[in-house]
Amino acid sequence: MRLYILLLFCAALVFGCKNENASSETPAMTGDKDFDTFYMRFHRDTAYQMAHITFPLEGLPPDAANATESLENYRWQRADWQPHQLFNDPDYARTFRNKGDLMIEETLRHKSGEFGMLRRFAKMGDDWFLIYYAAPNRLK
Repeated sequence: MRLYILLLFCAALVFGCKNENASSETPAMTGDKDFDTFYMRFHRDTAYQMAHITFPLEGLPPDAANATESLENYRWQRADWQPHQLFNDPDYARTFRNKGDLMIEETLRHKSGEFGMLRRFAKMGDDWFLIYYAAPNRLK
């Protein structure tokens, strides 16, 4: 059952909400106008998204707890990347945390507290980039 919920969460994150109203809504944002503009474009423009990811991208795959190999050096590859869509679901809480002036960490957690995902964005030069992505996983 838990694996089923995890797979649904992954699919929802990757394919996003297809509801027109949901895709035009802005989630609670950081208050950093530059980042917020980047964040919305990142989810609406696939070419822009691909140009703003530091591949190979550090992170964790889905269901990392059951991986048979070491994930210490796991990297997402450009060829395998599934573009992220804006994800707005009332069963999930999104939080942004500033980690200095040049990094913002986003956490998306299911209201049960059982599943979550993490992304880190960093400002390099004049642009923001996705620098880390831990896919939806069970939380400890």
